[in-house]
Amino acid sequence: MEHDAALFAVGMALTSSVVNGAAQVCIKQGLAAAHSATGVFIALITTTALLWCLAPFLTEAAEWRSDGVWVFAALGFVRPFLTMNLIFAGNHRLGPTVSHTVLSTDPLLAALGAIALLGEPITAPVVAGTLAIVGGAMVLASRGGRPTGWARAALVFPVGAAVVRGSSHLVAKAGLRLLPNPFMAALVAHTTALAFAAAEHRLRGRTWPRAALRGGARWFVLVGVMNVVIVWTLFAALHAGRVSVVAPISASSPLFTLVLSWLFLRTEALTPRVVAGVLLIVPGVVLIGLTR
Repeated sequence: MEHDAALFAVGMALTSSVVNGAAQVCIKQGLAAAHSATGVFIALITTTALLWCLAPFLTEAAEWRSDGVWVFAALGFVRPFLTMNLIFAGNHRLGPTVSHTVLSTDPLLAALGAIALLGEPITAPVVAGTLAIVGGAMVLASRGGRPTGWARAALVFPVGAAVVRGSSHLVAKAGLRLLPNPFMAALVAHTTALAFAAAEHRLRGRTWPRAALRGGARWFVLVGVMNVVIVWTLFAALHAGRVSVVAPISASSPLFTLVLSWLFLRTEALTPRVVAGVLLIVPGVVLIGLTR
């Protein structure tokens, strides 16, 4: 039974990673016609609406009285709402190379937190696999070139985002012990996230450009549909397995983004950097996946 649960967790984490990789490709397409904040808002609306449509079939009234509801309501503010703002601030002040490279360390932080706080066992395959995936993600995030005009103090933004994303796995694991329904967890978290995003959208007086709605909206609607699968499978993986196993595998999405971009958009070339990233991430996922 434990073996089956571990295998299920690996499968769900890998599914979340693959779909997340595909969603990033759609985001790139959508950003050609829409502002990022507008795109996030459209995706959140789509995800939350679809989750509520499915809720009558996948939730029970008694679950709303669980203390876990409050855990995932708080998690909805932290991720994606807070992490998105930290990531955007990091990209603005440091550029994507430095920001995304630092952000790639979040599965390592999650694994360390799980070992220290949740008492998860330390195994050689998990350690080696996590380091390989983190290293591969950092290689793929780095586009070369030296950043200019940024202050070291600005590193607080990507470091903060990495810490928040890594710790969110620990919070979700704790919440799933109180509310053992991954779908319900996704529903509560995204409902909260949408509420905060709507408030921010209104407070900042953002408009909905017609061009964005014509061109980019369909891509972000698709991202919203994908998000249902991404968050549902991620919470299912955390419910069934260990954080130190799930977090690194779910963080391998840059590999699938790269592969799908190369296959469908022809925007990636097989450079030494790409090959190095693949040769690190794939064995890392395999190592962790074989862990029992």
